[in-house]
Amino acid sequence: MTDNHTQEDIRRGFAQFGALGCVVASVLLGGWLLRAPITALIYSEAARGFDARTMISLHAPPGSTLHNLFFRLTVIGSPIAMWIVCVVGLVWLFPRARPVVIATWIAAFGGSSAISTGLKHIVLRARPEGAEQYLFSMSYSFPSTHTLASLVGYGMLAYVICQFRLPGRARQRLTVLLAAAVISTVAISRLILGVHYATDVVGGLLLGAFWLSACIFLARRNLRPSQAAALAQTSTS
Repeated sequence: MTDNHTQEDIRRGFAQFGALGCVVASVLLGGWLLRAPITALIYSEAARGFDARTMISLHAPPGSTLHNLFFRLTVIGSPIAMWIVCVVGLVWLFPRARPVVIATWIAAFGGSSAISTGLKHIVLRARPEGAEQYLFSMSYSFPSTHTLASLVGYGMLAYVICQFRLPGRARQRLTVLLAAAVISTVAISRLILGVHYATDVVGGLLLGAFWLSACIFLARRNLRPSQAAALAQTSTS
């Protein structure tokens, strides 16, 4: 690879980071502008009924076997777990991946944290009663940070594994299914523990899916055609 190509790769990496930063800013601005309708929606009669039914159906009493199991499982979606995945993945990617992919990886994790934290302080929804006993520090409820971050984090991990490590469609599908199982486990754990309303979890899933899709879409767009083709060849070989 020539110096010109290296400089072009770095330029594209910064462009990718900037583009994803603009997406994050747009999401937060949109949340601020749409705060009233978002609040009206999650406090609507239909949403409150959905939250109540889900809480009755899924919330496990403290001390029960189900509660204790998911109290341990929910840790895989915690901010600490996500930053461990981020750092370990970054160490592995740095000598192997293009700057665009590295920038996408960093932005995906940082952006999910910014979106979640920002929207929590825009919507200002209180946690369900009793949630404080499971939290290191009190925070607002909407959206679910564990759900959003795990969808983005494990979704990006599955994407990178499929692109760089796993040839064959069957193995790639299995990787995606495993990631989906982990994400679903984290999402359900927040309801079983009673630390979120169902609409918080749904909001986390929708926001996470949007952010993950934006990261992957822009990564593919900002890779040079030859690099995108190489990734495609790696993923199908």
